[in-house]
Amino acid sequence: FANWTFVVGIIAIFLVARIIHKRRITQMITTRVSIDYDRMLYAMGVGLLIFTLSTILWLLIGETLELNKPQLGVFVSFVLLAIIITPAQATFEEIFFRGYILQGLALRTKNIMLLCLINGVLFMLPHLLNPEPYEYGFSQYVVSMIITGGFWTLITIKDNGLEIPMGYHAINNLFIGIFIQTETSIMQTPSLFITTGIEKTGYTWSLIIYEVILYSIAYAIFSRKYKWNNDWIADLK
Repeated sequence: FANWTFVVGIIAIFLVARIIHKRRITQMITTRVSIDYDRMLYAMGVGLLIFTLSTILWLLIGETLELNKPQLGVFVSFVLLAIIITPAQATFEEIFFRGYILQGLALRTKNIMLLCLINGVLFMLPHLLNPEPYEYGFSQYVVSMIITGGFWTLITIKDNGLEIPMGYHAINNLFIGIFIQTETSIMQTPSLFITTGIEKTGYTWSLIIYEVILYSIAYAIFSRKYKWNNDWIADLK
């Protein structure tokens, strides 16, 4: 229910776009005539596959998961609400950071890597309000969030739209909320499992490298699927 605030946020962005900028919110989401929902679903499928395989790999190399044993009624109710509200949370964050802010930054600089870095830092800052960086490792958490924000910024620029980041972001949050939760998290959920390894080791630099590898795999899949120009250094046209 806390994520209902993001629905309010989407409405606020819609009003700002229409009243102040005289633009449709669709123009902050995609350069296409209409939103490409097939791209969203494809991104969710790719994300689900990557998260599932990476979890299996974690278990093979010694990561421990504990069965959370949520009450059936509570779990089913949560899943039904999460499927509706969590995509709204991801949608708001993507429209705000990779739509509204990124389009504003692009008026100042056309350098792709600089845009990814700035947007990644801006994406990281509000996440410092979460308890995770203070429990599991501040520096590693900061770098992880900057990489995450930068990755979704790069995807947005290469695909000329937010559909892929919105889908991937949504399935990421759903996977964490429904299947694997940590003991210390900004949003506690009745997930099926709780990971206990991170409670002992915290965020490690090897985990950051692992995230980069997963993002690289996702980028390669999307690039091949949608035939992107993979010149990361060139400025925006």
